[in-house]
Amino acid sequence: MGKQLSFGEGFQKYAKTTKRSVFLSEMDRVVPWTELCALVEPVYPVAGNGRPPRPLE
Repeated sequence: MGKQLSFGEGFQKYAKTTKRSVFLSEMDRVVPWTELCALVEPVYPVAGNGRPPRPLE
């Protein structure tokens, strides 16, 4: 007997694109991320005393 599929496994292809995913794809298309990261990197905080900073990428 085969593995039983859950209710949601057959519906991934019908998933609605959310506003969040539309926004993020638009941002990836519009923003030059490598240039922006290169611009921010010199003034980005470095690890020291206190909470460590999040990675830039």
